[in-house]
Amino acid sequence: MGLREATRLAARVTPVTLAVLAVGALAAPRAGATFPGRPGRIAWAYATYDPGYHGSLDYGIQTVGPLGNGEKTLVSCFTGDPDNSISCPSYGGVAYSADGTRLVWVLTTIGVSELVVAKADGSDQQVIVHPGENDFEPGFSPRGDRLIYVRIVRSGRQEIVTSDLAGHHVRRLTTTGREPEFSPDGRHVLFIHGYSAWVVGSNGRGAHRLLTHSVSADWSPNGKSIVVVTPYSLIRTARANGTGLFQLSISFPDGIGMYDPSFAVFSPDGKSIAFNSIDQTSSPNIYTVPVRGGRARDVDSFNTDDEGSGDPGVAGLSWQPLH
Repeated sequence: MGLREATRLAARVTPVTLAVLAVGALAAPRAGATFPGRPGRIAWAYATYDPGYHGSLDYGIQTVGPLGNGEKTLVSCFTGDPDNSISCPSYGGVAYSADGTRLVWVLTTIGVSELVVAKADGSDQQVIVHPGENDFEPGFSPRGDRLIYVRIVRSGRQEIVTSDLAGHHVRRLTTTGREPEFSPDGRHVLFIHGYSAWVVGSNGRGAHRLLTHSVSADWSPNGKSIVVVTPYSLIRTARANGTGLFQLSISFPDGIGMYDPSFAVFSPDGKSIAFNSIDQTSSPNIYTVPVRGGRARDVDSFNTDDEGSGDPGVAGLSWQPLH
């Protein structure tokens, strides 16, 4: 079924299911929804390796202050294995809770992906296990009592579901989609289907497409706007109803262009946008820019040291709200 047919049928969606939509392939881990508050730390997950140094991928989650200060590594894995006989677990899909005190991310080990809920400093990690299923792209509800994420069930079907923080009391919202996140008021869910940004009610009703040409999307902290990354490496903002599309013009302090950003998220005060890019050495970086565009600030980068920087990537991005 094509998107044109799915768009017509989505208006007749029934509670809990979007069965009229086609199941799409799961894409890269998501950017965590931005909730209102003062701008705190920026968390991001990365993956990098140097095929000339060792064969296995290295993964981690770092946080940094909004001005690029106080970098901390929460979790990481580096094998230094030249024969690729040892593999690391991967980390991705990092997201802060609305009160800024907790994080959730994805832990993938030997093909099994599970969610981890922890304190904001990475301590007190609790793994949510659903045997026979894989969970991706998590985020918190505004009240912090539920999670929203993508699940691949035993049959191979991809669903957007919610559960409590222990993984119990699961409710299915859709039978397709990726990168789901609650609106700041908890009434709607923004997600990506194909190459479009969609919205559905938090009860699973009223699915409709907001914008085409979107591979990632995030609510503004007041819920009145969204920011999207396009398949053409552009960052755009729009009103929450999809109108008023605006394309950011961004200049870089070191003169580089923007190379294939995959995530863009609002700051908790709604004044800035954080996004990922790549510097001249092909190392993954995190930048911030004013919400209407302008000169970007380099706030964090993966420190490759002697490891090299082949094929780096960013696998999640979220901005912490402080209260």
